[in-house]
Amino acid sequence: MKLTSASLVAFGLAGLSEASGRVNLRPREKNSSAINVNLSNWWNVTDYQWYGKVSVGTPPQEFNVLFDTGSSDLVIARKECTTCGNYTVFDASKSSTFSKIPGYPYQASYGTGGNAEPLTERAVMNGTIVSDVVAINGVSVANQTFLLVDDYPKALGENPLGPNIDGIFGLGPPGASVFSSEYNGTFITTFWNLVQSGALPESVFSLYLNSGSSTSGEATLGGVDSSKYEGELTKVDINQTVTGAIGEWFINTPKFYVDGKTIKNSNTSQEFPAAISLIDTGTAFIQAPDYQTAADIYAAISSEIKPLDDLGVWGAPCDVMEKLAPELTFTIGSEEKKANVTMPKAAFNLGRHKSHPNICQAVILHATEPLSETETVWVIGSPVLKGYYTVWDGKNMQLGLGNLKGTPTSGNNTAVVSSIPSPTSGSRVSLVPGILALFVSAVVLGFYHPVLNSSFFKECGRGSHNYRKCNN
Repeated sequence: MKLTSASLVAFGLAGLSEASGRVNLRPREKNSSAINVNLSNWWNVTDYQWYGKVSVGTPPQEFNVLFDTGSSDLVIARKECTTCGNYTVFDASKSSTFSKIPGYPYQASYGTGGNAEPLTERAVMNGTIVSDVVAINGVSVANQTFLLVDDYPKALGENPLGPNIDGIFGLGPPGASVFSSEYNGTFITTFWNLVQSGALPESVFSLYLNSGSSTSGEATLGGVDSSKYEGELTKVDINQTVTGAIGEWFINTPKFYVDGKTIKNSNTSQEFPAAISLIDTGTAFIQAPDYQTAADIYAAISSEIKPLDDLGVWGAPCDVMEKLAPELTFTIGSEEKKANVTMPKAAFNLGRHKSHPNICQAVILHATEPLSETETVWVIGSPVLKGYYTVWDGKNMQLGLGNLKGTPTSGNNTAVVSSIPSPTSGSRVSLVPGILALFVSAVVLGFYHPVLNSSFFKECGRGSHNYRKCNN
C-alpha cells in the first residue's frame, strides 16, 4: 500500500488529546506483580539495540526480540519464511492456540538496519496479522494479535558476533497498534493488553539499558525497579497531542546546547527553533532535523567532522574523534515539567564506519528529507536514553529519568539528575524553568495513523532512524 504521510493542523485536534483513549489502563486484578525481563546488548556491546525473550504459542516457542519504544506491535517470522537464514521462526502448526484470525495482509518497510548506518533503500516485510498466546517471563495474554511475516530483509541484520534478533517487540504508547489504524478494528498491542487484562499491575514500563556492558540490562513491565537508580526520578511531560495522534512517544524539545551554549543557524543567525522529538530506544543515534542543523552543531565542535555520504552520516578521522567529548544537552518536556538531559560524552563516537576504515562516525545524523514541512523534528535515540533509568508512564503520560546506580559524578560516562537551571559540566538531567510555546504537530517516523491530514508531511526517506516503519 502507499505510504500515507500525516500532520496535524494547530488546534484542530478534538478527540485526540489523550493518547490512552483507546485502551482501558485500569488493571482488572489487584494481585498481579511487575515482571523483570533480562535485556542483552546486541552487536557485541555496541549499544545499538537491546533484546529480550518473548514466547509465542502453546507450547511456547521462544524468540529474541528487539525491545523498541519506537514501534508498537510484535513482529516475528513464520516457518515458511524463505529469507530468514538462521533466525528462529514460528511454526504455527505446532501451536494448539494459534489462530489465522483476523488474517489481514500487511506490508511494512524500514528505513535503516541493525546498526548506526542508514540503508540506501527501504527494507520491506510482507506478512499477515494473526493471533496466539504471547508470554513474557511467565506472564501471558491470550489471543494477542501480531504480525507474522513471510520474509525478512537483510536490514534486520544477522549478527556474526552473537544471537540474531528474531523480531521486534514494540513498546509504543497506549492505543498505538498500527493494525487498528489500517483496518479500523480494535487491536491492542502486547504490553498494553497485559495491562488491560490485569496481568500487570501498572500502566508503566521501565528500562535499564546497561551501557557498554555484556551483562544484562533489564525491562521492568508493570512497574519500576528502584534498585537500578539513585535518588528521585525526574519526571517530564510527554506531548500527548502528537503521541496520541501518531502512536509513538513524542516530547517537546525547546532547546539544544553544545557545551552549555545554544547554537545558532549560520544562515539565519537565529537559535535553533523549538522542536518535537521522537524518543526511541530502537534508534542507535541522534537524528537532527536537517543538514544545516547538523552542520552548525559540528562546526561548534570540530571543523574536521564532515559528511560521509548522502544518507546523513557524519564523521572524522578516528584519532580526532577519540579526543572529542562534547556535552550535548536537550531541554525536554512541557512548560510545567521539563528538564535538561545531557548525553554521556563517551556516546559521541559511534566507532569506525564500515565504508571508511580510518573514519569514526559521530552520533548525530541529519534527516535527508524534511520529516515535517511545518515543525522541527529530532529523534533522540539510545545514545542519550542509555545514560539513564527511564520510566515510561502511559497513564500520566510522563517520562521519568533516574541516575543509574554506581554512575560516576564526573567524566565521559556521567549521567546525573540534579536540580540546576542550565547545562554545566557532566551528563545529567536537571529541572529547568521557562516558557515553552505550544505547538501542535506530528510526523510519520514510524507506524502512521490514518486519522491525520496528509497535506504537510513527507514520505519516509533514506536516513530515517532504525527499524522505522512506513507503509508502501
